[in-house]
Amino acid sequence: MEAARSRALAATLAVVALSVAALARAADRPCPAPAHPGAPVAIGTAEWNGWGRDDGNSRYQPEPALRATDVPKLALRWAYALAPARSYAQPTVVGGRVFVTSSTGWVYSLDARRGCTYWTYDAAAPIDTPVVIGALGKPVTLRPRWRRWHWQKAHIRVIEPPSAAIFGDAHGTVTALDASRGTVLWRTALGDRLHGAVSGAPVADDGRVYVPVASPNGGAGSLVALDLSSGAILWQSPPLLAHDAAAGEMTAPTSPTIDANRHALYVAIGDTGTLVALNLADGTLRWVGQGPPLPVATPPAAPRAPTRAARRGHAPARRVPAKAGARSAAADPPILQSLANGRQVLLTASAAGVVEAFDPDRGTPLWRTPVLSVAGGVEWSHAADHRKVYVSAASRVPQAGRDNAVIAAIDLATGALRWRKAAPQPLCASAQGCDPVRAHAITVIPGIVFCGSRDGHLRAYSTIDGMSIWDFDAARELPTVNDGPMHGGPLDRDGPTIVNGMAFADAVDRAHGEPAAGLVLAFSVDAK
Repeated sequence: MEAARSRALAATLAVVALSVAALARAADRPCPAPAHPGAPVAIGTAEWNGWGRDDGNSRYQPEPALRATDVPKLALRWAYALAPARSYAQPTVVGGRVFVTSSTGWVYSLDARRGCTYWTYDAAAPIDTPVVIGALGKPVTLRPRWRRWHWQKAHIRVIEPPSAAIFGDAHGTVTALDASRGTVLWRTALGDRLHGAVSGAPVADDGRVYVPVASPNGGAGSLVALDLSSGAILWQSPPLLAHDAAAGEMTAPTSPTIDANRHALYVAIGDTGTLVALNLADGTLRWVGQGPPLPVATPPAAPRAPTRAARRGHAPARRVPAKAGARSAAADPPILQSLANGRQVLLTASAAGVVEAFDPDRGTPLWRTPVLSVAGGVEWSHAADHRKVYVSAASRVPQAGRDNAVIAAIDLATGALRWRKAAPQPLCASAQGCDPVRAHAITVIPGIVFCGSRDGHLRAYSTIDGMSIWDFDAARELPTVNDGPMHGGPLDRDGPTIVNGMAFADAVDRAHGEPAAGLVLAFSVDAK
């Protein structure tokens, strides 16, 4: 008994030490007081908000304020130390601020240009999903008024509403903070009700927050809709259990993809390849589908126009039968993207190394393309512009003389493989986790694909032919703005985000054992 108490006390003291360390690092670099304290964090059109940047989870930034020709000039502008914690989630960049979560439960609001700290918050539970910013109302437009022979004002003013920084933690609690000050607006304990953890990035849309929740004991996961202003539960989806899920297997819905035109949202479930469409209004099932067996290729088919009921968001649930044979897995958030002709496709990239396109109206497959010639799968996530979908994949067991890790581009309309490039040999020393696998989620801007790898290198490739045009080595000692020099390391999981001419990513220092130290990295052209 005494030994157990001692261990519990030691664990408590360790948590306190981590919290004190995090506070000390944040206090080392506070931001100057803003000119207008409490001014709302405005959500623009060119931000990177949440997992996929847009409702379709495309991971495509069409307005990066960064030309492809300037990418080779990118240099480290600042680095921010999260040690002794690390970040499992990519930075969210909105309103000139960078929002980062950490494995010890700390949330940071940093200045995008300087890397100084606006505020920190301790959630007291591990967080491995990014922050999403949601507006608490609509902008108010003040127009000039006519007063006796002259206009009272010569310009139109837009007053932005306050916004909330929303995240979920490993205990299943969803928290909304004032994005400007970091104070608590509301907390909703989904873990107490659903006995699970938040399994993907929440999505804020039209006054609601959609949260995926995993079941840790082999039960079905679910999706929950919350009121953005109060955190009240609006609806909970039916149980979402993956096809042929093994006993005890964790069924974790991905971050949802929003389809406002069809009044639907889409999630992928676990590692068994189940793609699910839900009605946006009430969370009822619209269809449940799964692709055909490998390696059958399905030719593109013209999508059927949605029914009147589907347009209203109340189409009856429809199950698309899975064919016999090996099935691919769809553990990454699905992407909804429009082709140049206006037609839309729903894209998944699987743990079987296959990219598939589906008809978003019916859930039927349009095409499917393997990207690996060996057994393996897609690492974390894919990205798509309006012409191609980009994916990184790696073999589970490397084989001599084979392309064991690749990055590839596939035609969005036909599924034709446009190019595929093998990963370069790792340049790092024999540190833990040093390999060429591109385990970063992919990010795309016009002309450029960004992707990091476990050897600590963040690279940029041409969207035309996949040639590497920029390479930054993060697996070395780097100066930080709040804690002196620190050693970077592997780039893993969530990928880089691009906003206003800057690129943001996270790296891990595993050279000095556990707990791994985390770094937030910010790049700009010539570090200016």
